[in-house]
Amino acid sequence: MAKLVERYFAALTANDDATVGALKNAEAVDLMHKMRAAFPDAHWTHTALVESGDTVTCGVTFVGTQTGALGSHPATGRKVNVHVEGLTMTVAGDKITASNMTEVFRPAVIKAIS
Repeated sequence: MAKLVERYFAALTANDDATVGALKNAEAVDLMHKMRAAFPDAHWTHTALVESGDTVTCGVTFVGTQTGALGSHPATGRKVNVHVEGLTMTVAGDKITASNMTEVFRPAVIKAIS
C-alpha cells in the first residue's frame, strides 16, 4: 500500500494525469490541474508512511510559488512551504479509494497564501 501512495505523490509532482487518475480518480486529476495552474513549480513530498489495515497515514510537504489564482485567491507571488501531518489514504487493491487530503491540506495552503 505504501508503494502505491509513494507513486501517487511522485505522479502529483510530475503532473502525470494518467497515473493520478489511475491511482485515485478524475477529481484528483482536476485538483492537480488547479494546483499546478496556481503553483507551476509545485512539488509534493511525504514523510514516513504508516500502514494500518487498509489505510496509509503520512505527513505531506508542499512547496511552490503561487503565480496563478487558486479559486477565489488571486496570485500572490509567494513561495510557500506547507507541511501537514495526519493525511490518511484508504487503499483497495491498486486504487486510493478515499483520503482526507482536501480537508487537511487545502486550509494550510490557503493560510500560507493569505
